[in-house]
Amino acid sequence: MQFYSTLLLSLLSATAHAGSIVGGFEVIGTICYPPDQKGEDKVVITTVSPASANQRIVMYDDQPESYDQAVKVAGDCKAQLSYAKMLTTSSGGTSMVPGWSIASGGTFSETITINQGNKRQWWVAVVNCDEASGVASPVSLSSFSIVDSGKVSVDCSTMGQYSVAGYNWAIVLMVFAVITAAIFAFLFWNKSRIGPSGVVNTDGVGYNEL
Repeated sequence: MQFYSTLLLSLLSATAHAGSIVGGFEVIGTICYPPDQKGEDKVVITTVSPASANQRIVMYDDQPESYDQAVKVAGDCKAQLSYAKMLTTSSGGTSMVPGWSIASGGTFSETITINQGNKRQWWVAVVNCDEASGVASPVSLSSFSIVDSGKVSVDCSTMGQYSVAGYNWAIVLMVFAVITAAIFAFLFWNKSRIGPSGVVNTDGVGYNEL
């Protein structure tokens, strides 16, 4: 499973594209709300995908028994679904289901209303899981967009939280730092093998011969 690996976007107004992804669970976005803002936020999530019998969109938040738990049970898609938040969808489907099905494929758009009153981070994920057998299939999206009203949401970095892009940039910076450290270590090691200027190796030469 590649949990943080592919899709970079700003949730205030974003469109991204994805092909077939190895793994039955993929985070595609995150959105944050500060503690000092209250109000109603409309989040519109639109996906374009091929038909896939068990593919659905789910959402997690930062409360106990949600996102962190889903991460801990990586590889068990049935358990991951059990930690998704129960949402009432606007399309007239069954209320309080864990997300909504996009099994039929094509273009599907859903609006979620979030009544904001506390500091909160949400994650949007695609899950392709046969709940009967617990077997996951590759997630596949042609494109998606996540757009919210922007009235009460903020950039996750302002709350000390990483966005999806933040995770990837952190990895890039860490790799760069490791490479830089390795280069400096090699240069210092190489320099340590060379004596001070004008001094030659005097192994085997007696004191009085210098």
